[in-house]
Amino acid sequence: MFGGLAGIALTLFLFCFLIPSGPPTPPSESQAKALQFRREERKEVREKLKSFWSSIKKLFKSKTFVVVWFIFGAVNPVLRTNNVLLSSMMHSRFLKRTDIDMEVGIALAVAWSMYTVGGFAAGPLLNRTRKYKEIVTASVALMLATGLVVLIGSAAHNLYTVFGGIMAQGLFLGVANASIFELLVEVTYPEPAMFVTMLAIVIMGVFRLLYPIIGRALLTAIGVTISTSVPVAFLLLCFVLLLLLKPEYKRQLANADQEQQTLLQTGRTSK
Repeated sequence: MFGGLAGIALTLFLFCFLIPSGPPTPPSESQAKALQFRREERKEVREKLKSFWSSIKKLFKSKTFVVVWFIFGAVNPVLRTNNVLLSSMMHSRFLKRTDIDMEVGIALAVAWSMYTVGGFAAGPLLNRTRKYKEIVTASVALMLATGLVVLIGSAAHNLYTVFGGIMAQGLFLGVANASIFELLVEVTYPEPAMFVTMLAIVIMGVFRLLYPIIGRALLTAIGVTISTSVPVAFLLLCFVLLLLLKPEYKRQLANADQEQQTLLQTGRTSK
């Protein structure tokens, strides 16, 4: 009986491939338009996918893009890592404190508030100076300094030094996050910003996963102080890479060319 049912099911399954998916001609004019719309939509999706893969190949051939992309991924999750691990770290270090969770929560709330302030401050700063690399380098250097403060505070069993470092780190991360993304857009122009954003989200997700996993493993196996050193090590690497980086601001160059052409056309018209 089971063999017969299986044979019938297999026959019906194979029979499905022999039946056309639709009638040879659309049953109505509206259905014909719908089919045509779906064909155009599929064609557009294929063209976008082709453009996407073409852009990715171009981007990863650029050493400048790879460096800035890596820096964006490594810098962005630093505060979030503290968000994940800080409570466990402080419980391991300050065993007698009963109110540690509330204090950690306040410190992180202030840090994220400062992150918002830093993001807002970065906009006018970038617009006025256009010194993308310099602002990124300074903000990463300051983040590195706050990371060292957290590390030293942990080693010295000084709770408020750790909290002070975390809060300041929020401010500098806000500036760094906004300015690194602007630098990323500058060095990848005229590639679509949407594709660049997608790649940035991927590398950011990778580091958001790696930092807590490595930090948790070090916290369990060795101790609190060494677990705080992971973001510090990556921030130091990012700072060195930024010092060596020589980016070309392609978007600014394109805008300058457009302004020059506009001025030339205006001059010819006035004559």
